[in-house]
Amino acid sequence: MKHLPTLLFFLPCLAFSQTKSYVSINPIYIRNVDAADEFFEAGSDREAIPFYLNALQITEEAFRSKYRLATCYLNLREFASAYAWLQKCAEQHPTEFCEMVLDEESFLYKYRPYLEWRPLQMECTDATPKFNFQLKKRTG
Repeated sequence: MKHLPTLLFFLPCLAFSQTKSYVSINPIYIRNVDAADEFFEAGSDREAIPFYLNALQITEEAFRSKYRLATCYLNLREFASAYAWLQKCAEQHPTEFCEMVLDEESFLYKYRPYLEWRPLQMECTDATPKFNFQLKKRTG
């Protein structure tokens, strides 16, 4: 019973730490990703961009941050910047990227006319020649 106050203090921290994972333990990276995600989820794309850029200067390992940054640029109709980050996603995370490129229900689908889509699609063809997204989608 004497440890109950300590347990009650750490439970919320434990729950929070299990809901989100980071590719870096750098506190500056984590603060930037958290701030960017808050702006992104609120629909404030322009405000999210500098935070994603700061985080990605520390490490470019996070697919989610790169993809969300590209999404911000797409929403702002800054297609060259969006394409550059989508290209990085394709090169560094082909499986995750191809799942979105080949999914006709993906957020990216509506932007196909505005992007150099063929090279992005070719990344998927080259990286995963036997990738059958529709089958994967039906099975799991």
